[in-house]
This record gives sequence, structure tokens and C-alpha cells, in this order.
Amino acid sequence: MKGIRYLLLALVVMMFSCSKSEVNADVTACIQERISEFKNSDMICDDAVVTKYLFQKQYVYVFDSSCCCDWIAGVVDADCNVIGGLGGFAGNTEINGEDFSNAEFIREVWRNPRSESADR
Repeated sequence: MKGIRYLLLALVVMMFSCSKSEVNADVTACIQERISEFKNSDMICDDAVVTKYLFQKQYVYVFDSSCCCDWIAGVVDADCNVIGGLGGFAGNTEINGEDFSNAEFIREVWRNPRSESADR
């Protein structure tokens, strides 16, 4: 009986120890901080999103708050170094001389929760 109590206690602890930061365990601390700054920005739109890609043999993150056609989506590496921007008035599609369409989409890291309520 004592063993069952310990097992149940361990299961409860494991359930409550899962947090949002663990969901983003593969995201570096500086990217998590940058996402926090991004989502608290005054310039953020309802459809803002942060996505992760594999590009030029490294993980990169696209911070897209495309409120308008001429806004630029920032592209940063895992160490938060800005490596370029996509879109904008000129419609840029290249980063470091390579078309970003060659990037492999990994996953959506963060999406503005307001976009979900706007879809309803």
C-alpha cells in the first residue's frame, strides 16, 4: 500500500512539473527571452508568430509580426544573432545569399493567443 502512495505521488509531481518552458526545451535561453520581448512589444499584431527552421545547417527563428505588407520578419540564429530579414517593401526572400525557401520548417515555437480568438 505504501508503494502505491509513492507511485501516485510521483505521478502527481511529474504531471505538475511539466511547464511551458519544458515544451520549449529545445529553444535557447536567449531565444526564449527574445520571444518574451517580442510578445510584449507594442508593435505586435494579432497574427504574430515565431517559427523555427533548419537553414544553412543551423537552427534559425523567424519573428513575424506581419501587421502590414511592408513589415520585415526578423531572422535570428539560436544565439540571437540577427542574420537577416524577410519580406518588407522589397519582398526580400534571401538570407546570406540563399533563398529562404530552401529552409526546412521545424515547428511553430510561439503564436499570439489573440490570433486564435480572432479566428473564431
